[in-house]
Amino acid sequence: MALWYLSFASQTTFLGATVVAADDVDGAWIEATTRGLNPGGEVVIFRVPEHLHDEPDIQLGLNRLMRRDELLARGAKRLKSCPQEIQDAWDEHADAVVCEKHNKRH
Repeated sequence: MALWYLSFASQTTFLGATVVAADDVDGAWIEATTRGLNPGGEVVIFRVPEHLHDEPDIQLGLNRLMRRDELLARGAKRLKSCPQEIQDAWDEHADAVVCEKHNKRH
């Protein structure tokens, strides 16, 4: 099973991020939603490379919703603070992007 990183945001703010195990990108969204880790908003989903599965930051987010303050305290950067080429690559390299309208929490 693969690990997937899901990042949630509204039009105005970051809502949280999580890591879940699933067979595919659709399963990752379902797993996060079923576990109550989907706060709504747009979701961007990335497959975590296998060599990073044991990294502390990945393990910390496994099956729990991490909020902005926690991520920033651990050294994460806000996307808007990154160089433009990183911002442009965010959606381009995602395995899936689900718009806020279609990301329904269950």
